[in-house]
Amino acid sequence: MIDGDRIEDRQRQYDAPIRIVQFGEGNFLRAFWGKAVHELNVSGDYRGQIAVVQPIEHGKADLLNAQGCLYTCALESEETSEVVLIESVKEAVNPYHDYDRFLTLAREDELQVIISNTTEAGIVLDPSDKVDARPPSSFPGKLLAFLYERYRYVNGDAGKGLLLFPCELIEDNGKKLKEVLVALADVNGLEEGFITWLVEANTFYSTLVDSIVTGFPAGEIDTYSEALGYRDDLLVKAEPYRLLMVQGDESKASGFPIGRSSLDVVWSEDLNRYREIKVRLMNGFQTILSHYGFFCSIETEREAILNPVVGQSMVRALNTLLLPTVSDRRGGEEFIQLMLARLTNPRIEHVLTDINLNSFTKFQTRVVPSLLHYRCSGRLPEFFLFALALVLSYYSVVEKGLKGQWYGVFQGRRYQVFDDPNILDELYRLREAERKDSYVRQVMESRHLWRQNVELSDEEVAVVARYMESIRDGDAIDVDVWSGADTMNSE
Repeated sequence: MIDGDRIEDRQRQYDAPIRIVQFGEGNFLRAFWGKAVHELNVSGDYRGQIAVVQPIEHGKADLLNAQGCLYTCALESEETSEVVLIESVKEAVNPYHDYDRFLTLAREDELQVIISNTTEAGIVLDPSDKVDARPPSSFPGKLLAFLYERYRYVNGDAGKGLLLFPCELIEDNGKKLKEVLVALADVNGLEEGFITWLVEANTFYSTLVDSIVTGFPAGEIDTYSEALGYRDDLLVKAEPYRLLMVQGDESKASGFPIGRSSLDVVWSEDLNRYREIKVRLMNGFQTILSHYGFFCSIETEREAILNPVVGQSMVRALNTLLLPTVSDRRGGEEFIQLMLARLTNPRIEHVLTDINLNSFTKFQTRVVPSLLHYRCSGRLPEFFLFALALVLSYYSVVEKGLKGQWYGVFQGRRYQVFDDPNILDELYRLREAERKDSYVRQVMESRHLWRQNVELSDEEVAVVARYMESIRDGDAIDVDVWSGADTMNSE
């Protein structure tokens, strides 16, 4: 690489109007949607670029702008290697620093699409959020303010509504987002005319997305820089497999030909069967594995799966405990075969601490449904008690940083934890106030922490507490959750 070569000096192939606003600047959206929209512009099938909105105060908007909103996407597998300079992002806006520019985006005449990925914690109603704040605190609050600005700018023109594709991994994410926006508009006393426009002029699609995006390849960046001729601090690495499933009226999205990109786009009247398989078998598996591997001093997902203890235990749980919770057993078995091959792709390294981001909330959407499947039948397999102990141990936060960060400590290693600040505050409060042997009970009974009530018997609470003690002592690798009759659930 020649010293001084900068990615922001690359010559762009196209310049198009902003037609897409994307809430979220993280790895997934850049590798998934950013690349797809770039392909459409290059092919001539679409003429429109993305304005990225940073949904939280600290993020990557400044870095994107510093690089001229250019970044590189590398899709890697044993069979495929594709490295592309992505030009689909036109600008990045931090509403915490430039709220006026954020609102101005709502007035873009050719605006067509809203995309979001703010994690499972993002699409939640906060009744205290104010639409006239600068900015509102929650993602729905920011989006409501944005849509209200557009409604006023277009004078309620029903033909100026938008297509919304939320990618947060919750059931019926499009429907849920619309419900939260309507409720928040009502709480804020917005006029009926706007609420009617919000519901009738805009199209909320429920989606299911699937792609393993591992993000910035720190250990390989020098190799990539040498090959590319520039350094890219936003280079994002992912697998070639990229599935987008959409539920809703396809004809309304005819002006946004996303199906002509390299995404595998499937329109379906019902996503529930696919979502159940993907969320419970893949995402639930990953959420437990990431904590299990972390406490066994394993760095990456691939290493964890190939570990003779961790991997064997997790694959056994996948086939005997997670698989029976899905309604389409045959479809689940086929999915598992492909999934394990994808997760052990030697060309990508998924760091466990990256998977652990926001994983207290992820645990609730990805693992708790399987846990409740067994709770309904009475006995809870001990594996799930161990899984609970893993996530509770990871989120037993002990320090708060000067800028509001939360940290845990394991075997002398300090690590930062991420999730909804209200959740982290509550977990810390309970840790500080705990009485001996009562922490697990208090956490499980806290109405501020759980979206669904997870009831544990006194005996199960004691088992979780015992596992937590073993985990914090560094003995997670020696824990045996299979000594009982858990396999009785695999019939």
